[in-house]
Amino acid sequence: MTPTEFEKIWNGSLSSAPAESVQLLNLDQADKDFLIQAGLPTSLYPEFSFERLETGDMEHLDESEEGEGFDEQFHRYRIIGEDGYAMPVLLDEAEEGTVWVLSTDASRLLYLNANVRELAASLIAFARFLESSRTEAAVNEFLSEIRNIDSRAALEEAYWSECAFNYLEEEAQPADTADHPLVSQFEHPLLGTLLFNDENQWEGETERFKNLSRCGWNERLVTHFVYSRSNLDDDQEFAPLAKVPASFHYPIKITFASPDNTPPTAAQEKALKYLILDEKRILKLLVNAVKTYVFDTGWWDILQEELEADLPKLEAILREPAGWLSLIRFRQIHISRKIEAGSAVIGFDCNAGWDDEHGLGFQIIEGEVIDIGYGTVGWYF
Repeated sequence: MTPTEFEKIWNGSLSSAPAESVQLLNLDQADKDFLIQAGLPTSLYPEFSFERLETGDMEHLDESEEGEGFDEQFHRYRIIGEDGYAMPVLLDEAEEGTVWVLSTDASRLLYLNANVRELAASLIAFARFLESSRTEAAVNEFLSEIRNIDSRAALEEAYWSECAFNYLEEEAQPADTADHPLVSQFEHPLLGTLLFNDENQWEGETERFKNLSRCGWNERLVTHFVYSRSNLDDDQEFAPLAKVPASFHYPIKITFASPDNTPPTAAQEKALKYLILDEKRILKLLVNAVKTYVFDTGWWDILQEELEADLPKLEAILREPAGWLSLIRFRQIHISRKIEAGSAVIGFDCNAGWDDEHGLGFQIIEGEVIDIGYGTVGWYF
């Protein structure tokens, strides 16, 4: 498949890579041309994102945050994207560009395709499969198409086969779960051990949200100066940081509504994939909603009154979206069983630098903030 053919067929945005970054890769020239001239899908929801290609940031696996714990023998793998569980999609430079995905438990590599061009053709086939009925016949038809592109990619132990049959299992889940035995613990494939709490929720804590868990680095500082000025030392300075400190990171509590004590539903799992894959887009949505909320509800007036001469320091960092995110610390993400526009509603309960008592809460469905207010908005629905 040529870059031009792919651009004509693909119905969506593509992320291409800078020529200077691609030329450093040990790839066939045809694959280099493909990444430069066409690129790969910015997002194929809910399974893939290749947005990172646009920056040319194709790190070696062993030197990346995603590859923490991998030794130098994994230096041969370059990260070009992420799958639906935020696991890296890799080019093997030792094999001149075979494509792999790191498994969700980070224990093995799953073969994807022989090269970038065959990956592009497979993504077109997969996009068609996602729009199908996802029956067993549809799975077999999809794998037949993959087999014609790359016979190895259709083998049972390869990525495409495992992925397609996962969709079949999701669609086949029985609607009646009344006879499911009551249990207090559930082993989630991505989140580890979840415990069933007294609010009819599966509850756990995760560090998977690599962008959400780096928000809020100024939240406590702002809270301190707005609510505790009488306790400040005379020489203490209000100095909010424009950028997140390198070491700043925290786990986030996650809950799944489960009134019948059954594991998360297919819709809830789909919502989790959306959260992991689209963290950056979710934060972009949130920034605009928060700015409107803070100004429309009068919180900005309170900040002006309390910070007084220090207000310009806060205004300086709020000129960039990251500055707003530095005031918000995510405490809990709640994936409900409430469905709107075909998607499970997701709630977020956060600390907020401007409201020490009530915090911030908001709800989203895919691509839209549907409610925002006090922290309770994030879970009391």
